[in-house]
Amino acid sequence: MLILFPLLNALSVAAGNVLGGVATRRQPLALVMVVSAPVSLAISLALALVDGNPPASAAIGVGMLAGAIGGIGLPLAYRAFAIGPAGVAGSIVACVSTGLLASAGIATGTSASPSRLAGLAVCTGAVILVSLRGKQDSPPTSRVILPAVLAGAAFAGFALILNTAQPGAGSWPVFGVRLGVVGITVVLFLVTAAIRGRRALLAQVTPTGVLLSAAVGVMDATGNLFLLLALRGGDLVLVALLTSTAPIYAALLAWLLLKERLSRTQFSGLALAAVGLALAAV
Repeated sequence: MLILFPLLNALSVAAGNVLGGVATRRQPLALVMVVSAPVSLAISLALALVDGNPPASAAIGVGMLAGAIGGIGLPLAYRAFAIGPAGVAGSIVACVSTGLLASAGIATGTSASPSRLAGLAVCTGAVILVSLRGKQDSPPTSRVILPAVLAGAAFAGFALILNTAQPGAGSWPVFGVRLGVVGITVVLFLVTAAIRGRRALLAQVTPTGVLLSAAVGVMDATGNLFLLLALRGGDLVLVALLTSTAPIYAALLAWLLLKERLSRTQFSGLALAAVGLALAAV
């Protein structure tokens, strides 16, 4: 289970980022968030109620703080994925968040075996390889790099804050996370509506964009739950290592769903990632 939950989180994050990027190409970011945030909030509430644990105000408060930080990272990540390519944006986000999270784990005394440290290095190398594209493709610009770096830092802060939630609170911290994201979404929507005009903004709603945004909300809520369960395993280095594989899944999903081409170097990165995961399991 220590390995399963971080990997499921990585898959959920990858799917959410790719879908969020596609949705942002079809309608403004504020409209994507204003649909995905309530959907994820409803799912997180249902999960918390199914858990059977009584609501814990302290855990919800921690979740809200984490959600506010993560909520800042979400639109930045979606923006980077919308500009693309998905593999490049995801790689930058993952390298920044993984490096910060692993460093925090080591600094706070989390044990890191040689095999896990080697796995972390291998997975980081794999992520970099996946981000490389053909010679004819232009390198990523600051329009992709800056929001991706900021998103990675925000996601690392989100995970570190969520890690402080009390273990006996069930899924209520995830509900708090989604409340925090809703708060950021309201601010983003109001600012965007003030700049573009509310009617002009709402006129850009598309049925496909709404469906994609709702799917993003599902992935966000489930990803948060898997991350919470992973963090309760108490190994930040392992969580950082395994969740760093999110861009690997993002590249594969972009290849399958968006028909983004994968070079031989990128396929080599996918193979290298398998080696890193094997080292993590030792």
